[in-house]
Amino acid sequence: MAELGHRILRNYGIAYLGTVRPDGGPRVHPISPVVLDGRIYIGLMPGTPKRHDLERDPRCVVHTLPGPMDSEVCLTAMAHKVPAEIVEELIHKAPTHVRIARDTVMYELDLERATCTRFEVDEAYGRPKPTRTTWLARQPA
Repeated sequence: MAELGHRILRNYGIAYLGTVRPDGGPRVHPISPVVLDGRIYIGLMPGTPKRHDLERDPRCVVHTLPGPMDSEVCLTAMAHKVPAEIVEELIHKAPTHVRIARDTVMYELDLERATCTRFEVDEAYGRPKPTRTTWLARQPA
């Protein structure tokens, strides 16, 4: 599941970020997540509504674009602001095709749940059949 999610993010470079507006409603934004050292980061411009949403309520969802055979990965996470000195480290670690701007506010996503949906051809079903796999960071009590 992690390999598929990483491959989709690397191939397309774009996903959707869902945040919670001040009135409790959902807000969806296109973003370019960065995967470095097995961690997922997002960079947001200082004045954007999505950044204000995360400062107020760090709960978020990242949903990939459809990948191979329309497979998709949905990540539920808490976004934690990354200190400036760590952002500098990320800038120096990033591969050449990944650009991290110093004027963005970086967040690391602390994953709580990952759901992967894959579609496989099933002649008896008559169309591609979904298979869902879920990973939880903590088991429910």
